Amino acid sequence: MSRWPRISSGFVKAMLAGHSALGLAFAALLYLVCISGTIVVFKSEIRQWEQPGAPRVEGEVSDAALANAMREIDVYSKAQGPIHSLSVWAPELGGPWLRARFYADDGGYEQWFADPATGELVLREHAPLAGFLVHLHDDLHLPGPWGRWLVGLMGVAMLSLVISGLLSHPRIFRDAFSLRWGGSKRLQEADLHNRLSVWALPFHLVISFTGAFLGLSFLIVAILAFAAYDGDQAAAIEAVLGPQAGEGTPAADLPDMEAIIADARARGDGQAVRFVSLEHPGEEGQLVGVQIETPDDLVAAEEYFYDGTGTFLRTLGNAKGPAGQQTLSAMGPLHFGVFGGMPVKILYGFLGLASTVVAVGGVTIWLTRRADKGRPAPRWARVWTATVWGTGLGFAAAALGSVMLPVAPALVFAAALAGAFVLAIAFDAFALSRVLRGLTAAILVAAAGAKLAVHPVLPASAWGVTIALVAAALVLALSIRPVRRLVSLRSSVPAE
Repeated sequence: MSRWPRISSGFVKAMLAGHSALGLAFAALLYLVCISGTIVVFKSEIRQWEQPGAPRVEGEVSDAALANAMREIDVYSKAQGPIHSLSVWAPELGGPWLRARFYADDGGYEQWFADPATGELVLREHAPLAGFLVHLHDDLHLPGPWGRWLVGLMGVAMLSLVISGLLSHPRIFRDAFSLRWGGSKRLQEADLHNRLSVWALPFHLVISFTGAFLGLSFLIVAILAFAAYDGDQAAAIEAVLGPQAGEGTPAADLPDMEAIIADARARGDGQAVRFVSLEHPGEEGQLVGVQIETPDDLVAAEEYFYDGTGTFLRTLGNAKGPAGQQTLSAMGPLHFGVFGGMPVKILYGFLGLASTVVAVGGVTIWLTRRADKGRPAPRWARVWTATVWGTGLGFAAAALGSVMLPVAPALVFAAALAGAFVLAIAFDAFALSRVLRGLTAAILVAAAGAKLAVHPVLPASAWGVTIALVAAALVLALSIRPVRRLVSLRSSVPAE
């Protein structure tokens, strides 16, 4: 007797129809969010690949160097206009450097590498490729909060797809290791889609839920304010994020940052500093936040808040606070894989690729099913092939452009993707896939070679990026199987 609860065929059909409709409606955006998120896991390594000459930290950074980096970025930023916040990253959180950043009131910002011994600003950060990838995943390069909200909605869509997929396939766990290769393309694609969905199910659930939470946090705070704080949104924000800076007339001086950092370290059992922030610097309502490492916790840092006089206010509770606060604070690390070091990053990379393949497979199954029923859709097949492989081409072109061209990677990416759609006019889906994969492989090798020509000596992590580029090119090249004849232009089956 089956242990799976009996589900009516009507319910299963309804779930499958909803699953298919939702997947087709958001397929392109889901694919873009999944593949960019997979790459963004390695954003620190990409930054090192882009600027291998940045001064690296060996050992722990002193409180004096951290405080001086804050003073240095404060002095530099004053010439740039009204400043909203200053911040300093110690190693581990954002890479093996001491970095300082300011955000202007108008949204502009700059980031600098600082001397780890003195805190002096020595090199302006210029990592356009990493910045492009991060913004693509976070907000799709859309203005204002709209992009982040849209990405949050993609998290909701992905979570809905995971749940509806489980409900529409009652045998999905029973058939978890059933793979039908070499026969019908539709069955092959369906098995791959379903198997990867099951094998990476915990990851899919975590990523979709945390992505929805991070993207739609504004709505969650509004609901929290209404439900628990009588509509007081400021109180809800403070409960989740800690004390907030207040605006006011200019104050005489910045707080004594070195004393504040030393006090926070003492409260954190002497652990290393990860991050220091100063909101509304130089104003009466300025607020300091210091994150101290908590190595045994998932969040990996506790935050301590101080007012403009250096008086301790409170602890946020990321690591040792109430269960609800700890859960909220874990959303970011769980979503981006910033815990557990390189092994977790590599695991997230493979699981992210699984999510990407699942996103692609849904449309491929739909196209092959239409072809099997005698209703091929060759135009949609070419569009989807251009979307999938054109995105990869765009990433490769952006990587090469970041080395060779003084052009924003977003523009290079858009141009390459547009070129893929132009090629879709001349080629059928199968041939288009082969052409785009071949071009992508060649450009990836060119990007790796161009970087070595400019920077022959790279740190180990940057070598990892170079090797990854060449390995991806090799996989793409090997995937272009020789064929004896071109596929008919009437073919509607997208390439694998």
